[in-house]
Amino acid sequence: MKVNHLKMFLKLYEKEMMELKTEILLTISAVIVVSVLVYFAGPRFGWPNLLFVMVAGLAGLLPVITASKIFTKEWNSNTIYLVMSLPVRGGMILGSKLAAVVSQYLLGTITVVISTITLALVLFAEEIAIITSEFINIPWGLGFSIYFMSLVFGVYLVALIFFSQIIGKLVAKFQGLTTVITLAGMLWLTNKVIAQLIGHMDYSPELILAPVEPFIYTSFYYIGAAIVVFIAAVLIYNWRIEL
Repeated sequence: MKVNHLKMFLKLYEKEMMELKTEILLTISAVIVVSVLVYFAGPRFGWPNLLFVMVAGLAGLLPVITASKIFTKEWNSNTIYLVMSLPVRGGMILGSKLAAVVSQYLLGTITVVISTITLALVLFAEEIAIITSEFINIPWGLGFSIYFMSLVFGVYLVALIFFSQIIGKLVAKFQGLTTVITLAGMLWLTNKVIAQLIGHMDYSPELILAPVEPFIYTSFYYIGAAIVVFIAAVLIYNWRIEL
């Protein structure tokens, strides 16, 4: 019987999302609750505002923590062998995990963005009216490019974490140390190369006020790096399927 790869991928993705359901719901709930606290506290800066910043940071950081433990949890519980017994290759297995972690990041950060905009509209109505009157001059492209770059960097970082953990499983001893060294080394090398590429680019003077292009170019570089690292992780995963 021919395997429907799309259905299998969706099943794997659904499985990963179910395992992340609690973390995602807690993150979204925390953002909403803290937003309510900020609303009742008013626009003045205080502990609710600081708490909101912390929760917003958690929404962006938690997916990285999830990626770092997603394989460890399966290997420790031996469920990795059940996944390996399925008629799918490493690309589908790793891809479903990557898609789930990215979904977690999107759901958390989009909730933060919506909450921030809502609070701004409610607490700073007069200021927002003035800002919206200058709608054309608002650097929307800069904001979108920064968010897009954060998303792309997150994808690269998750792929790199997967790659590092698989490399760590190739050795009998010091697996944790090997994983950390691989992660740190690859991250340093990638950032070094991208910094060199970006540094050699010429930008027009107007980009000083709205430097959109550097973020876009950096995003494309990280997309390329993520693809290379992900493919390498899949190849090693398939080669060392007995892990």
